[in-house]
Amino acid sequence: MSCSRSPPRRRSASYFLGRAGQHGATLSALLGARLGSLAILAAGAVVLRPPLRLGVRTTLAVAAIGLIDTGANALFALASARGLLAVVSVLGSLYPISTVVLAHLLLGERITRTQQGGVAAALVGVALVGS
Repeated sequence: MSCSRSPPRRRSASYFLGRAGQHGATLSALLGARLGSLAILAAGAVVLRPPLRLGVRTTLAVAAIGLIDTGANALFALASARGLLAVVSVLGSLYPISTVVLAHLLLGERITRTQQGGVAAALVGVALVGS
């Protein structure tokens, strides 16, 4: 069945859940992906019925992480659509550095010499690509 012959509600759902990216609507495609992920997560929770004993602080932290992740993906999609893919892909590949630094700052983990060298090499690489 073609998407153009289906009822309006089905057409809009189809658009948000996959066809948006074909038409260049990156934020709609991102919204569709997030809604799809949420639906799968909710279905899994209904089927498995895990015990959910989360405090308010934990719930707020998880919500903040989700919003930050979605914001990062939205910014990546917008920058990619505007032709800045070379810059965005290089900067996006640096996420392991933030993981190492946050583990050090928040969890007190030591940064090994190898990790320090990797961070330095990545930052030098970005500087070389950017110049």
